[in-house]
Amino acid sequence: MNLRTPEELLAIGFSRSRVVMMNEAHHVMKRCLRTREIGLRLLPAAHAAGVRHFAIEALYSHYFTQPDMQRLVDGAEELGWKVIPYEARRSPTDTNDREEQQAHNLLEAFAALPQDSPLLVWCGWGHLYKQHLLSDWRPMASRFWELSGVEPFSIDQTVTVEAGPNWNGPWHQLARSQTWRLQALGGTAGFLVADSPIPWPYVDAVLLSTENALE
Repeated sequence: MNLRTPEELLAIGFSRSRVVMMNEAHHVMKRCLRTREIGLRLLPAAHAAGVRHFAIEALYSHYFTQPDMQRLVDGAEELGWKVIPYEARRSPTDTNDREEQQAHNLLEAFAALPQDSPLLVWCGWGHLYKQHLLSDWRPMASRFWELSGVEPFSIDQTVTVEAGPNWNGPWHQLARSQTWRLQALGGTAGFLVADSPIPWPYVDAVLLSTENALE
């Protein structure tokens, strides 16, 4: 299994699509700090790929009061990026309504970018899924793809997060079996789904980690 650094996966993503989506793990006021720290770490690599626009879910919500989220936003602004909110603008009637509103808001922001300008999108959990995990759920990324005609490149950071939907499943077991290799790469690394030993058709790449606490 060819483990790659987050920077390598991000570079591959922007070589394949103008839109790269990454997720974090959060629940109410708990979050996996590692997912935001990786985001902050990746800002220089994204800048080198030409990114100057950063779309963030729930930008002005309670998450913005957390210092790690503030560091992520501040890091982007220090690079001269424009930070773009794309959260639902009215109270969603259900989960799909929120996904739909987010996709339309993201499309509006994307359409306003300079020609060929790349976009980094930051979301929570499964909003970046490009296929429907459940028959009645239409994730934001899948709707954005349908609406824009642009297939995003999605990098899933949450597959090994404690208390997440995949906790203690095959992804976590795989991460435990690769602990020494992950530690050699700073604790977090991943691979393209095309190279994955576990079927996961919802995204393009996954990151495994030894740091998975939701706190």
